[in-house]
Amino acid sequence: QDIISIGSDFHITSGDNKCGVVEERIMSWGKTFEYMMNDTLVSRAEERLISWGVNIDVYDNKKNKIGAIEEEILEGMFSIKTIYSIKNANGDVIGKSKKLDFFGTDIDVYDNSDKLIATMTRPMINLLSDTWTIDVKADVIDKRILIFIPCYKTSVDAERESEDKKKDE
Repeated sequence: QDIISIGSDFHITSGDNKCGVVEERIMSWGKTFEYMMNDTLVSRAEERLISWGVNIDVYDNKKNKIGAIEEEILEGMFSIKTIYSIKNANGDVIGKSKKLDFFGTDIDVYDNSDKLIATMTRPMINLLSDTWTIDVKADVIDKRILIFIPCYKTSVDAERESEDKKKDE
């Protein structure tokens, strides 16, 4: 994640190879991220304005829907936990995360048979910006969908932190 930018920008790498960037588009009606590779749009994730909970539709570069991410936030007495459901273009659930750990640093995604298909991790302490590692264990879910989960999680966490600071003032 970039420290100085308008919106959030995430650099995507595989080892030492740069694989593109995910940029937040702030001039849109809802939270929108675009995955760009060599200045070419690969995919776009748009938060629905009218929905029950947070629903994110993911499109390819030709505006064809390739899937969706639905976020369910569970608030407990001591923590907020999140579950993500990943759907294909037909709206069928093809993956689901378990509740995030207490610190929100790990997201594990499982298929409908409860087989681990992807892990997303970030360090517990991020001094300047979030750094996520995505490890795809099985090629079940389009990576153009998976790539947006850490982006939205980082964005939501930053908003929540900002709101908490305002309450403390």
